[in-house]
Amino acid sequence: MHTILNYNKIMSGIYIGTNACCLTHFSQKLKTKGVSADISLEEERLDNPKGVSFFIWLPVKDHTPPTQDQLNIGINVIDSLLKLKKKYLYTL
Repeated sequence: MHTILNYNKIMSGIYIGTNACCLTHFSQKLKTKGVSADISLEEERLDNPKGVSFFIWLPVKDHTPPTQDQLNIGINVIDSLLKLKKKYLYTL
């Protein structure tokens, strides 16, 4: 069974996608693009961050916005990744 990768490039180095790309192992296709970080916003942690150098899980309840604390943490993580020139994927 092949997992269909469901992700899109937002801008240089930033991708957004579903968990399907990371369920068993971080996609080789994403790794060849230089993506080394996964920021998961899924309510339930479904993936295991194998194959990435950086992983953060900010569990957001479905159909609700992130909390102010989650936003602040997310912004700090993204800022740090950008300063390190790391590419990353948001999984929703």
